[in-house]
Amino acid sequence: MNVQLQCASVQCEHLCAHEQPLYRQIEFSEKAKKWIQENHHYHLRSSELYPYLMDNNLIRTIHTKEQVYYWASVYSKQTYITNQDNQLLSSKTYLEQSELMARGFKIISYFDNHFVRALGFIIPLFNRIGAQNINEIVIDSTFKTNQKRFELFVVNANCGGYGMPLAYLYLLTSSNLETVHHYPSDGITTRVQVLQRFFASLRQEGLLPSFVLLDKDAGEISAVSEAWSWATNLQLCY
Repeated sequence: MNVQLQCASVQCEHLCAHEQPLYRQIEFSEKAKKWIQENHHYHLRSSELYPYLMDNNLIRTIHTKEQVYYWASVYSKQTYITNQDNQLLSSKTYLEQSELMARGFKIISYFDNHFVRALGFIIPLFNRIGAQNINEIVIDSTFKTNQKRFELFVVNANCGGYGMPLAYLYLLTSSNLETVHHYPSDGITTRVQVLQRFFASLRQEGLLPSFVLLDKDAGEISAVSEAWSWATNLQLCY
């Protein structure tokens, strides 16, 4: 140790010998890729895919579960990504498939302008429970749910003490004042307006709850009051 230079010299010796890392082949089997692509509609998990591919000699032990997961995700994305440049439009187009609409998925609000981007829809459980049987709903939201930093709202029904999702709303608003200046509009331009239209659409679907539980978000309170004020009691989370 050199006090004047404020430094110390330390010598050490590594006595523990590690096992040699297992070699992993980067190149993935083309036969395995083809099988995954042709059978992605079965929605098998990577934990199910890996042993199947191994048992059928489509991959070997040098391949990893991560490789299987990667290629499964590549081919599964082709089933729901309809627009690479616009995620919101891609989701809308996906939900408008006749198969999903027949199952009960329904878009009830869609906005995509310089001020707001939003997609609201109900899911099959909404009709299965029946709007007339829903007396209480719970509304909550979370932020930054995807790469575009959308806010996600969910409307839950209270079914025997359990929260069951009925509808979802993806929402992104612009906070850029220059946008407001350069693109004047008389249409939907704010977060509250989108929420009002979304809740009003749920009302048109027959949803008339006696109680709505939500947090102290002023925008949500205003929108709920606009949509159901004449029939609903608002309850705020403590």
